[in-house]
Amino acid sequence: MAKLAIRSASDPELVRFSVIIIGRTHTPKLHIGPGDTAAPVLTLMLPYED
Repeated sequence: MAKLAIRSASDPELVRFSVIIIGRTHTPKLHIGPGDTAAPVLTLMLPYED
């Protein structure tokens, strides 16, 4: 689901998407940015986390 959300995102750094897990809808967010070695890093977080 995250891969599909990244492809259609208007903001490539912060992607929000919805998933259904065991009948409940969750809306995690995915932050994409450089890591310590400039390699891309994907960080999957809950909506209230920074």
